[in-house]
This record gives sequence, structure tokens and C-alpha cells, in this order.
Amino acid sequence: MNQSETIIKKWIANREFLDEIGKLYEAVWEICLPFEDDAVDIPNWAVYQEAFSKGTPILAHEKFQLPLQKRAACVFQALTNLAENEKIPSVFREKCIELQNICEQYPTFAEAIIGSMLYQQPLTLEIESELSSLNQGLLYFFVWVSITTALVPYRPTLEKWQQEQAWQGNVCPTCGGVPATAVLKRGQKGRQRYLVCHRCQTEWAYKRIGCPYCGNTEQKQLEILEIVEEPDLRVDICHACKHYIKTYTGRTEAAAAVVDCLSLHLDILCQQQGYVKKAALIMVE
Repeated sequence: MNQSETIIKKWIANREFLDEIGKLYEAVWEICLPFEDDAVDIPNWAVYQEAFSKGTPILAHEKFQLPLQKRAACVFQALTNLAENEKIPSVFREKCIELQNICEQYPTFAEAIIGSMLYQQPLTLEIESELSSLNQGLLYFFVWVSITTALVPYRPTLEKWQQEQAWQGNVCPTCGGVPATAVLKRGQKGRQRYLVCHRCQTEWAYKRIGCPYCGNTEQKQLEILEIVEEPDLRVDICHACKHYIKTYTGRTEAAAAVVDCLSLHLDILCQQQGYVKKAALIMVE
């Protein structure tokens, strides 16, 4: 059991309304964990330095796309067997069966759908026509869990290199996704804010004050919403663009990557007040 899984179990223990999401994640991790130990050829990240310094994320480079796409497709293919896992709640099981049937009908579906979502690669008309019958939220979730898992062996060297480059953008330096959450980490100069990608879970340092979506730094238009029932979480609201970002303020930094799926109740609260969520990894209808 990895650290994030342990955190989810503890969190859900006191929040029964998250039980189905928790069971889905538990089953997903059982499938993904073996892929995290795969041996890979680590690229020379310096090859990407010039483009990276101009704001081009790593996964925009064709040289890195092909091996990652193939690894992610293997993970995705394994995830299509989730319907057979007894832990899967019924609300997800039928949707998993639909996806499994399509993958059996089209052997190239896994690699094609990952390429389509990640690199905007075109799909065949046959596969395109099948997508309307699938739950888009679950499909999106499986694709990005697969890509995130495929990235694990690269992360130690990639994250070290990215930190040395001091990325300043408000989108993910790895995949170009927008942040769904933020985390405050303790450092020598106080607490530094890090944004967390809603797609590949990369974390990167960002300025402490300001909306990560529209760039607004006018404090009169920024509001912090404290939640009594969730002492380790707060919501940072921007009245200029009407977006919000959930911020983890607790001591366990590993929780930052999973805090979005564990706080769906805060999304409902914010959206009832007219604020808009910029990004979400899992949206099962």
C-alpha cells in the first residue's frame, strides 16, 4: 500500500459519502502498482531545455511521446478489467464493462485514446463513433491514471531537472494541464505554494498570492474560504474570474495529489455559490 492509498483510507473512514470513490481508487491502485516498477530508459532532459524555458511542457515533445504512450496503453488495457474486481461499486461496474467491450472490439483503442487526449492525435471514424456510448468522465480518469502511472519511473530525475529550471508558468511543466489543487509546503523562508496538476499530478512552485487561472493579484478580489469541518483544507476564490482552487494546508504532503477526489463536497459548496471549477480528474455521471 503506497502513502497516498493510506491517506485515502484514513480520510474516507470519517467520510462515508466518499466510500464509492475510495473503493474505485483502491481497485485502480492494485492494477497500477506493478507498472510503477518498470525499467525505462531515462532521457537526457537537457535536450528539452530550450523549448522548456520558453514554456513548452515535456510531454509536448514527440521524442518522449511514443514510449510513454505505449507504456500508458498497457496500463489502460489492464484497467479495462476493473469490472471483474469485486471491490468496484455497482455505479462504476456497468461503465467499466462498456469500456471493456469496446477495447475487446478494437485492439488499438487503448493507444489511440491516450494519443488523442494527450497529443490530439486523430481517431479513426469507427473509434470516434464508439466514444458517445462511453462515460466520458470515467474514460478521462482512466486515461490520466494510465499516463500518471507510466510516468512514475521517470519522475525522480524529471522532477529534479524541472526544479532546477524554475518553471514559472500556471500550467503543468510536464503535461500542460491546469492545476486542480494547491498545497502549502514548509520551507526555510516560510510556506511555499505549489500547484498540483489535475491530470498527471505533477507539483510545481508558484507565487504565494494570486489566482493561478487569470493571474489576478488584487487582494480585494481574492478570498480565502476556511472550512470548519475540514481543518486541513481551504478554498482560494478569485472574484475576478469566478474560479476557485482547493488548497491543502495539512502536514502530510503526500495528501496533496489525492485531495481533489477526497473533497468533492467542497466543489458542490463552491459551485452552489456560483464559482466554477477549472479542472477535475474524475467526473462520473
